[in-house]
Amino acid sequence: MVCQDQELPTERHADSGSEAEAVHLREAAHRLTSSAARRLRRKRAAERQKEVEVEDAPGNLEEIKWMLEANRPEAAARKLRGHVYTFAHDAVACRVVQEAIERTGSRTAVELAQELKGHILDLAVCPHGNYVVQKVVSHLSVAASHFVLEELRGHAARTAKHRFACRILCRLLEFCGSASAELVEELLQDAESLCCHSFAHHVIQSVLEHGEGRHKERVAKALLSDPFRFSTHKHSSYLIEKALCYCSEDDQQKFLDVLGSPQMILELANTQYGCYVARALLQDDRLNSEKAIRLLKRNRAELEQTKHGYRFLSEMGLTE
Repeated sequence: MVCQDQELPTERHADSGSEAEAVHLREAAHRLTSSAARRLRRKRAAERQKEVEVEDAPGNLEEIKWMLEANRPEAAARKLRGHVYTFAHDAVACRVVQEAIERTGSRTAVELAQELKGHILDLAVCPHGNYVVQKVVSHLSVAASHFVLEELRGHAARTAKHRFACRILCRLLEFCGSASAELVEELLQDAESLCCHSFAHHVIQSVLEHGEGRHKERVAKALLSDPFRFSTHKHSSYLIEKALCYCSEDDQQKFLDVLGSPQMILELANTQYGCYVARALLQDDRLNSEKAIRLLKRNRAELEQTKHGYRFLSEMGLTE
């Protein structure tokens, strides 16, 4: 479990300098364990160093922004060289890096991206750096961005479960096609748990939309292992809907056979998230929904007792 470091009290006087900060650190150290205090000191030192690097880097940020605004992206790129990794961590500077990668020629963009080599895992979990990595994947050729795939291998599940890093896997599936196959194979070893994860389910959705047929089949197999549970789960219920659109015809029919009976649709409609799957099933032309609708009407009073049940009836035009 990752321990969140305790923040130090805000300094009231900027001119108190390093002496005041040292006092704050000593006071905090009494309240923290020794290991937590060391982590806190390292964290603050790293943050200060990044701020200094961004502010004092040759070719300051404002000058680079001005060059981009003046339609001089190559000149901006020259100023950026040697500072791409540092700038990628900054909320403002990371946007400048993305714009430079997007607007410069392919050769220059590749040179800028090369400065991120060896740092992808670090940038993937950074609230700002992940956007730079996404830009590398979406804008450069598969060959030029292949190092991103290489550095994520062995970390697929952990990456998929991270609130920022999961976006990079989605972009890889979207833009790299078969080149990402090995990473997807690694990812799907834990497909069932990832389907229910708050962030990883977005990656599984990308597998359904952009993955190879064999990968979609793996996801379908995982969802069909317990279709009612996955249909009524907050995150995986959305994947059931996607599976009905993107899986093979055979797998789609398996979902319809298991979930498309009138009684099953009624049970799904009575749950907070399953009602969305029930709606998708009733709107599917391959399913004879007349019996299900009659059963829903007979149980209308029960469904109207819950907010999601009433919404479902309204959306399906089944309210009185």
